[in-house]
Amino acid sequence: MLAHGAVLLRSGIFTDAQVSAIARDYRHAGLEPAEVAMMAFAEQVTARANTVTREDIEGCAATDSPTPRSWTSR
Repeated sequence: MLAHGAVLLRSGIFTDAQVSAIARDYRHAGLEPAEVAMMAFAEQVTARANTVTREDIEGCAATDSPTPRSWTSR
């Protein structure tokens, strides 16, 4: 398990089964829509940062995900 998964387990936010499901495919792991949107955005940023658009950032902000205000104020 990766460090982030271990942190989630220690925090009690997710169970071991949930962390495993998220690692396999976060889109089908029972996450809230805002959580799935944030995971998809994080995946895009890490894998294809050059493709991130203002619409991607604003889309994340519209989902009640914890998007920093500074991302959308520019």
